[in-house]
Amino acid sequence: AKPVKGSAVVWHNVLSDGSPDLRTYHGACPVVLGEKWVANKWIRINDQFKVRKCSRDRNR
Repeated sequence: AKPVKGSAVVWHNVLSDGSPDLRTYHGACPVVLGEKWVANKWIRINDQFKVRKCSRDRNR
């Protein structure tokens, strides 16, 4: 599929009570042939970066 200028894929990954929506769990497979371009824009409902610090361990 070819991208359409100005389009986006958006989904909410939490339910109205703030709990995770398990239907949105997903992963990415490695590209076997060709290229894959991805851009993410994270929109948080809470100020996560003050609550959950980033790990300094690269394996986490």
